[in-house]
Amino acid sequence: FLKGSQLNPFIRENEGFHKVLGIQIATSIENIYLRNKTQQQIEEQSRLYQTVSNQRGRLKALVESSANGIIDVDPEGQIKVINQRALSILGLQNKTSRWHQAPFADLISQSRLSDEDKITLMENLLPKDKSVSKEPQDGRFWLEGSYFHWKSSPMLVGLPNPIGQLISISDISAQRQNEILREDLVHTIVHDLRNPLGAITGSVDIIRLLSGDQIPAKAAKFLVGVEQSADRMDRMISQILDVNRLENGQLPLHIERVSIAELVNNATLMQQTIAEQQNISIDKTINTNCLDVLIDQQLVLRVMQNLLDNAIKFSPSGGVVSIAVNPEP
Repeated sequence: FLKGSQLNPFIRENEGFHKVLGIQIATSIENIYLRNKTQQQIEEQSRLYQTVSNQRGRLKALVESSANGIIDVDPEGQIKVINQRALSILGLQNKTSRWHQAPFADLISQSRLSDEDKITLMENLLPKDKSVSKEPQDGRFWLEGSYFHWKSSPMLVGLPNPIGQLISISDISAQRQNEILREDLVHTIVHDLRNPLGAITGSVDIIRLLSGDQIPAKAAKFLVGVEQSADRMDRMISQILDVNRLENGQLPLHIERVSIAELVNNATLMQQTIAEQQNISIDKTINTNCLDVLIDQQLVLRVMQNLLDNAIKFSPSGGVVSIAVNPEP
């Protein structure tokens, strides 16, 4: 072993001392390594904490500056984040710190929402089994002269189950006002179009009544064409109304059992005159084994008429529009 600067031979009597010395040296080296590693971990955690703090500050600033009300609710129904705009929309004057970790149910119950809207929000956003829907949900409510739209989005962050839901509330009063103006315009247009249309169909009926059997064949054919064109315009007017109802979720369905063969025959009959005027023939192939279907007959008939109308419109003179009806294998 070493003594001073001289190399001395190993003496067995010193073996125990050497072992203790070796253990102490190894322990010292390991302690130095662990101390360095711990220091690196502390520095890394400090940087991570600073990053998280910065991101949290940015997120808080983003939430607070949002024009929409923002509420973060965990699966237990506790509020994690809420901005002042959300409190203002709900008619609450408290500070946001008052509602941190507070039950979302208390927030809704103390708001100025109507009892009906409170129940709707509670049933959609706070189910009894405390499960958070994996699908977005939305709805509307009216409060103190303004119209609002709320939307709840699940926060999945790569996990199988949501860790909460982010609720956004936006003021759509201007949008709703535009919708009302559009609805009024649609109803006005429909009313103004149906008045002369009624006069046209009424005139055709009077001509037939006054002429009796004395109407020439060519004139009778023209009258049929007028009736069919008027019927087509009436359907177009109904489509305008239906689109408006559909956008507002107010279009009811009248489901009934209908023969698919009869449906196709009716659709082609209504388009037959238009096809003849453009020198286009309609060829139908209907399998007799086709079963009846459960549909809204008028809506499906309108779809078929639109398809036929487009086919006739874009077919060359002398062309053929083919319709085939076959059961699925």
